[in-house]
Amino acid sequence: WVAAIRLERSAGRFKTAKSLGRQAVGRIGESAELWMEFVECCVDPFERREILLEAVASATSNTNWESVFLQLVDLEETHSRKMATVKRAIKLYPQSAGLWSQVIKLAGDEQEQEALLYRACDSCPYFVDFWLQLVGFSSDDETKKSVLERAIRVNTNSIPLWLAYLKHCG
Repeated sequence: WVAAIRLERSAGRFKTAKSLGRQAVGRIGESAELWMEFVECCVDPFERREILLEAVASATSNTNWESVFLQLVDLEETHSRKMATVKRAIKLYPQSAGLWSQVIKLAGDEQEQEALLYRACDSCPYFVDFWLQLVGFSSDDETKKSVLERAIRVNTNSIPLWLAYLKHCG
């Protein structure tokens, strides 16, 4: 299906590609890759958004839908809808660093960002950037030390974490 859709799209036959995409997702609706190919057949952002909404309605945690959710977040028009979409995705994929990054970017204030970073570090402990961002939010040296020690316990070979530890605690 994917190859057929791509072939039609590359030949400039978008209507045929879109028709194939509709048939394919009707038969194999659990394939995120297939939904993404179907979305690529549409030029109109409103139509793309509608297809993505349909796609995430069939999303399960058994397959990788992160890219579908992230594309839908980009197409959402209001901040609250963007947040709701990415939070729904995080419930399905709590270990997705990309989704956590998106929700942290969308957070309203620094306090909310910090709270989300703590949750992101718990869900994605090997993603060093979250730990380093969290250290940046810490106001006192004792908190920085505590965060860095926790991060280093999980990521013992991370040079950026050790450098941050030496800078703030050394």
